[in-house]
Order: sequence, then structure tokens, then C-alpha cells
Amino acid sequence: MSEKYNLIRYEAAQIALREEAKGVYEVGSNNRGPEIDIYKARAHSPKSANHQWCGFFVYYCLSEAANRYGAALPFIPEKLWSGYKLTKWANAYPETIVRSSPCYPGDIYVMNNGHIGIVISQGAGTMVNTVDGNQSVLGGGRSLKRRERNIVDMRVIIRI
Repeated sequence: MSEKYNLIRYEAAQIALREEAKGVYEVGSNNRGPEIDIYKARAHSPKSANHQWCGFFVYYCLSEAANRYGAALPFIPEKLWSGYKLTKWANAYPETIVRSSPCYPGDIYVMNNGHIGIVISQGAGTMVNTVDGNQSVLGGGRSLKRRERNIVDMRVIIRI
């Protein structure tokens, strides 16, 4: 991808960190909350729908960054509604699939279980630092959370 997309990915990772620092969490443990509703709206998910919001958060970060640089993203928001849809999109555009280390800030990943997240940096070896939406926290709700994940647990890593 172009130099503009390098800037967009980096900015998206910074946006993810700023959102995580806000302490975003669900209100009522039902995939809802003030910020979560914003992420869902950006990805065209009906507010009343009980969709998992991990991909919506990633789309929010990428679209905010793309807007700052006057660029369009190479996929529609509905591709981030599920790990299956995003993986299918990546397979149709194999040049977007990261096939070797390192992962870069703003890369998108899909876990083997379908969870979607955003890369912040690559740590030692196969470990990747991420910010993930829809993560369990004490008390039963879900929140944005920094994680350390192993590449071997990822179905696909995507770089726009």
C-alpha cells in the first residue's frame, strides 16, 4: 500500500491507545455504551443490535485515521462485522495479508476464534501488543483492553 496508508495505520494505532486510555467499557454488559454506540454507528451496525463490537472498534480507529488524511479505506465497514467476513475479504486481496514478521502498528488481525483487533507493536519473537475491544473485565462487562497476543493464535494479519 501507499505511504498514505502507512500514516493511516500508525494514526489508527494511536487512536486505539487514546480510546483505551479513556477506560471504555460496556454499560449493562450488552454490547452497548456511549463510546461503543459510536463505534457501532461508524460501522453501520444498528444501535439496537446486540453485535459483538471488536471489529467495529478497529473500523472506528482506521476510519478516523483515514478521515484525517483524506483517504478512503479499501473495504466497507460491514467487512469488520465478523472475523469470517474480514478473513474472506483478505483472501480476495492477498497482497494485504502479512506473511512474515514484523507486524506494524495499525495492522489488523483476526484470531482463530474470529475475534478482531488492532496491532500496536510487535514484542519479542511471536508476541504482538494489541488493543482489543469487547474484552472481559471484572464484573462481567466488556471493555477496551491492551493485550499481548501470540501470532500463532491468529488466523490472518492484514495490512492495508
